[in-house]
Amino acid sequence: MSAARPPVFPSSRLSVFVAALLLTTAGVAWWLGRRSAVPETAWSAFTQLTDASGVETSPSLSPDGESFAYSSNARGSWDIFVQRVGGRNPVLVAGDSAVDEVWPAYSPDGKQIAFAKRGDGIFVVGATGESARRLTRFGSNPAWSPDGKQIVFGTEPVVTPYDVVGVGVLFVVNAAGGEPQALDSLRPGDGYQPAWSPSGRRIAYWSAAGGVRDLETIPAAGGARVKVTDDPALDWAPVWSPDERYLYFASDRGGAMGIWRIAIDGSSGRPAGGPEPVASGVDVAMDSPHLSSDGTALLFRSKIESVNPAAIGFDPATGRAGAVTLLQHRTGILAPGDVSPDGQWVVLVSVPDRRQDIFLMHPDGSGLVRLTDDEPRDWFPRFTPDGGALSFMANPSGKYEVFSLRIDGSGRTRLTDFSVDVADAAFAPDGKRLLVSLGSTRRDGGIGTAPWPLTEKSLTPVPQAEVGNGKLWPNNWSHDGRWLSGYVVGESGEVTGHGVYELATGRARRLNSDSRSYDVAWLADNRRVMYFTTRGELVLQDITSLERRVIAARLPYPPDQLGSIALSPDGRTVYYGAQQVEANIWLVKQPSSGQTPP
Repeated sequence: MSAARPPVFPSSRLSVFVAALLLTTAGVAWWLGRRSAVPETAWSAFTQLTDASGVETSPSLSPDGESFAYSSNARGSWDIFVQRVGGRNPVLVAGDSAVDEVWPAYSPDGKQIAFAKRGDGIFVVGATGESARRLTRFGSNPAWSPDGKQIVFGTEPVVTPYDVVGVGVLFVVNAAGGEPQALDSLRPGDGYQPAWSPSGRRIAYWSAAGGVRDLETIPAAGGARVKVTDDPALDWAPVWSPDERYLYFASDRGGAMGIWRIAIDGSSGRPAGGPEPVASGVDVAMDSPHLSSDGTALLFRSKIESVNPAAIGFDPATGRAGAVTLLQHRTGILAPGDVSPDGQWVVLVSVPDRRQDIFLMHPDGSGLVRLTDDEPRDWFPRFTPDGGALSFMANPSGKYEVFSLRIDGSGRTRLTDFSVDVADAAFAPDGKRLLVSLGSTRRDGGIGTAPWPLTEKSLTPVPQAEVGNGKLWPNNWSHDGRWLSGYVVGESGEVTGHGVYELATGRARRLNSDSRSYDVAWLADNRRVMYFTTRGELVLQDITSLERRVIAARLPYPPDQLGSIALSPDGRTVYYGAQQVEANIWLVKQPSSGQTPP
């Protein structure tokens, strides 16, 4: 008997959600505006601009307001399209099936579009798709200076603000070409999704430290950074109003992702008031705001998403996949992280999302229980070798540390006490040694044993190995304890595949370069691993010969964006996060002068 299907989110349902929720919040925005000295007219005229199946994202409105550019995965890879506002005929302007083109940005004169190729740098193309040229060999999320002569961009790509490696910094490059220059005073983790102010004086962006995402500004010529928001809410994707009086941004501070704004002093970059809601809902996330050149229209992305655990039958002898069963049918995100050594439990985590907690269930999906229920973000849960407890990362103190917790919810123990964030951790098969990878400011790690908590002094370093054009960040062990496995981070901060490190010899090697997932799942033979590619293919790979085999598995839904994967102890069941996502581009305007807000 087949498992119950998770909820389906067609564009029509997304449209109803957005329209109803936004009309409600428009009243809130109007009420807030009435309290100010100069009342703000409500943003209440909403129009859905895209309605194709799949995901349309990263909108950029042309300076004349007649067209908009966006990124879509409708053709199997991410491409850049341009579409007339009010039209339904998208035109492809950058579409290489072998790479992903993302994050378009119109030039101030509307004649060019800057965009990024994932893992390949910043490019510029004519607004109708002609004469594409390369500007840099790295970078993401480009934004033009107001005079069109320079482009600011980040090093680490942003797929979701809830999940970044923490190595993002900002660079500026001449739009005609040349060597990119880093903005001074920024450290790794300090620079994502920059936006140039209309006067050209400052650049707004968001930073990531200890799980907190705040807005900041910095002089365009470099200098001291200034905090704009400073609280636990996740704030990201800032854009300036044309008069430089406000920063509009996306935030989950209202309980769900929505569009907010904050008054700002354009000369100093300091906040001049508190955050105010513009549009927010409940089940639908609204983000990626982009203002028109006159400030009267706002583009944004609406998104509804769920991830549910699924089980794939697998024969480790023949390498063939069998039936796929969906194990839950919840809204929200619930992805598998590990399977207990006795095969009786699967640990799940609601990542990446506003609330990141840990859950347990039986392999058939029954007995689902929430193990943690608190504000700190919980990451990467893994069973201890005896199966009686879990190790995981959380940030109750403002930086990520490693904790353990028994599977009945008792015995919470702090395992590390470092001066920097912990990026990953896992116990060795002997249950005594703990592997720890430290965060972006250190980019190293080591192995330690009790007494807990570990400190820098009690950690035996494990060198961060160079593998090709990246560095290996180890985060797990083979079953025999011989190998460490992990993900490879390139110079730009993008995850570019997986690698292994042999403890006895100190030898490291890259396994692949076609995945942005953090995990591989080890088979019991300690010779083969499984993982998901960026395209959503399930791959079986030999770590010695590097032979890869794509497993023909008919997945009811593609894997989640983190490529979550776990294997049962006997290797006969693969667990993954089955994702459903629908995202469209919307336009909202203020009523014409003389009209009365609702």
